[in-house]
Amino acid sequence: MSERAPLWAADHVRLSALLPVLLALAVVAGVTACSAPGPGPAGEPDGLPSVSGPLALTTDARVLWVVNPDANSVTPVNTASLQASVPISVGVEPWSVAVTPNGAVVVMNRGGDSLTVIGDGRKTDLEVGAEPGGLALSPTGRLAFVTLSSDAAVAVVDLEMFEVVGRVPLGARPWAIAVTDDGDADDFDETVVITHCIARFRAEGVRACRQGNPAILLPRAS
Repeated sequence: MSERAPLWAADHVRLSALLPVLLALAVVAGVTACSAPGPGPAGEPDGLPSVSGPLALTTDARVLWVVNPDANSVTPVNTASLQASVPISVGVEPWSVAVTPNGAVVVMNRGGDSLTVIGDGRKTDLEVGAEPGGLALSPTGRLAFVTLSSDAAVAVVDLEMFEVVGRVPLGARPWAIAVTDDGDADDFDETVVITHCIARFRAEGVRACRQGNPAILLPRAS
């Protein structure tokens, strides 16, 4: 029997591949800078890879942001007093959250196919595409990368202009995503790593399953 596709797959997308789109964006941004809204979420990178989840801390660790999928809201919690503030309404079924170096809060709304950005005293919603699965930010926080499971793509969102500036085709069902951070101020020398929510048989493996996609146990190399 010939070997089938591996149990899991991952895409490595160099940000330099997106330069033509983002350079065009920079030209537009330069033309419209005089009429642009207040400061965006871009800031100094912290040297840590970007991922997201149901919890996210601000860079100073003073505030913990928590998603409430059943209530379509997020809650900021003071980590010193452990007191929760009033929840903030976002899109439908917020699933993960990330915080930019400048403190802007980016929420991925799985049921609403959107992002909600909270910062500078305002809240902005932006549609990104069908069935978002994962969210990660570029080191400066200027860009958000969102996997779109139904569309087999990753959306690239400019968080200063609040618009989708690119889509990169991927394999089936992209899900989790992370972005490297080498510590400099250049967002375009990083790597985006994406895993796919798939599971397939391999000839040398043994099937195992725990109420979800089947996993494969591979024999240990001798």
